[in-house]
Amino acid sequence: MVRTVELTSQQIARRRRYGRLWLITSVVWSLVRTAIVWAALAPYGVHPAVYLLVDLASALVLAWSMPKLVTSLIDKRRRPAIEAGAATLFGYLVPDIYIFMASRHLPVVAIVMLLAVVFVSVAVGVISLRRKVLSGRAARAEAEAAASA
Repeated sequence: MVRTVELTSQQIARRRRYGRLWLITSVVWSLVRTAIVWAALAPYGVHPAVYLLVDLASALVLAWSMPKLVTSLIDKRRRPAIEAGAATLFGYLVPDIYIFMASRHLPVVAIVMLLAVVFVSVAVGVISLRRKVLSGRAARAEAEAAASA
């Protein structure tokens, strides 16, 4: 579907602001996750500094891809949404893949906990994404109705 109402400068500024906020949030979350990984998984061969670099690189990917995914879905642009969705999934999973690749024989309880965190995080992310897209589409429909009236 082609966009029928152009974005206002306020909408563009808000999207940029949300993008910057997402970047800051992602970096802070990387630091928190690194502290947790350091405390819990360093004895199993997961190097905290390497994990931090992997997680920060992933945070940068996510800072670019998540806002693009949301806005592409709101605007019903399929191809950019697929590209951003693939980048988002990749950026999200890479730190956890590093943990499994770098660790030496994680205890079963650690594997179960890590997989549970991944599953819950993905579920929460999908629910949040759906809410944002539906809200954005509703706002767009209101703007189109107001423009045509």
